[in-house]
Amino acid sequence: MGAISAGRQTVAAVVRNPILVVIALVLGLIQLPQLLVQSVDSVAIVVASGLLSLLFLVLYPFFFGGIIGMGNEAVEGTTSLGTFVSAGKANYVSLLGAFFILLVVGIVYVVALAAIGAVGGFAVFATGGDALGGAAFLGIVGVVLVAFVLYFLLFFFIQFFGQAIVLDDVGAVAGFKRSVGAVRANKLSTLGYTLVLALIGSVFGIFGAVFALFQAPQAAGGLPTLSPGVAIVAAVVFVALTGVVGAFSMTYGVAFYRDIRPAESSASP
Repeated sequence: MGAISAGRQTVAAVVRNPILVVIALVLGLIQLPQLLVQSVDSVAIVVASGLLSLLFLVLYPFFFGGIIGMGNEAVEGTTSLGTFVSAGKANYVSLLGAFFILLVVGIVYVVALAAIGAVGGFAVFATGGDALGGAAFLGIVGVVLVAFVLYFLLFFFIQFFGQAIVLDDVGAVAGFKRSVGAVRANKLSTLGYTLVLALIGSVFGIFGAVFALFQAPQAAGGLPTLSPGVAIVAAVVFVALTGVVGAFSMTYGVAFYRDIRPAESSASP
């Protein structure tokens, strides 16, 4: 099954199980206050939005594991809310550990980039505008580009860690290893899968970016701020898209991983 075939199977699974969209909608509703907070001048709303964001971070591993478990059932037939709860509970600790590892890696990456930028900036400043300064600047740009490529490659190979943890019943570290092994054996098809998700994400992201731009008081170019009524309608549309896109994306990842997962784990539930 290639990326396109997995996509067709995913569409059928989501149509057959609209509860997947409902679960993804809950995720969108949790994020809704963060979209509206820019247009509301209230400290209480800002605080509530911050608390909801924290709650979202704590509960996300549960949500992630639950919807992967549902997606696995949906690909084969029908699924239910009970699967969401059981899969979320059973895999919460492992997924939380995996997200913690990713957080540490992300912090190290950002700190390393900041250090490179600081050292490079100092080198350019110290050498002035001469040829040596230009060479130092180009060197820093090259290092940053390499860092971004390495970051993409890391994501590319570990992106199925959640599916591996839930479907293969393994821990966080083993989940990363299985994802790397599966992608390494299916690099071309995984690239196609990643491009499909990137296309969907870019279209969805444009809508969110335009919405945020009109909501921002300091919108570039003097764009008018949306009225409360229009903002609510736009937010509802955004949440609905979150449900559809979220359900498709998560189920798509499950359908694709089921095909590329290592042979020794293919008999797992």
